[in-house]
Amino acid sequence: MDESINAKERDEREFESSEAYDFEYWAKHFKISVDELKSAISKVGNSTEEIEKYLKK
Repeated sequence: MDESINAKERDEREFESSEAYDFEYWAKHFKISVDELKSAISKVGNSTEEIEKYLKK
């Protein structure tokens, strides 16, 4: 992963579900397990904004 991408830029993009490190990054970011993240993605898609909204319900 390009370490020059800052947190704000990462938060504004779509989740790249084909990359294992993205699962780990976003699970940690949202303070959930990777399995919970996968479940959220299957329900609302790969937009980090939509995942966050879903998790706040």
